[in-house]
Amino acid sequence: MIIEATDHDGQICYIATEISFTTDERDTRRAIRNAAFLTWFTGKLAYVVVAGMSKDERIQGIIESGDVFWYQLESEDLELE
Repeated sequence: MIIEATDHDGQICYIATEISFTTDERDTRRAIRNAAFLTWFTGKLAYVVVAGMSKDERIQGIIESGDVFWYQLESEDLELE
């Protein structure tokens, strides 16, 4: 999922998001790649987000580095309205 947003300075930016039940290294690499493509083609900053019900602990280091943002989904997030 790609989201167009504005940053704290009002500048257009993008959020490259990968969503999986269990977020792993593959999801993380894909989100990083997509953010790089967005920056390359638009010239705008692109943030990297991975989201899921749980995460593979092997991605903890890159999350702690601040290069990738993690969002934990709750079961309520997956319910249909």
